[in-house]
Amino acid sequence: MRGLGGSIRYRQGPNQYTQRQMHRRAHRLARRGRGLDVLVTHAPPLDLGDEEDPAHRGFAAFHWLAGRLRPKVLVHGHIHPYGRQRPDRRLEETLVVNAVPSRIVEV
Repeated sequence: MRGLGGSIRYRQGPNQYTQRQMHRRAHRLARRGRGLDVLVTHAPPLDLGDEEDPAHRGFAAFHWLAGRLRPKVLVHGHIHPYGRQRPDRRLEETLVVNAVPSRIVEV
């Protein structure tokens, strides 16, 4: 299991990254090799379970990273559906799961 914390930069503060900064972080993580079952991220991949408002956009780099590492599951948080069930999504062979408020995922 590997992971990347942080959300999209929407104001000044810690743990917020631009798309470009997260892409560099994703490349550093990918250098550690393949054969990954679970990738854990704070934010979702761009356009796969994220929201339209600036604070809840996902990262494009996670599309590239999932293609490179080929995890079975990408588990993210940051998007709080407040009582609505969010469907799981697919990013090629990777199952994308929103873990908020909690989830049990079999790998």
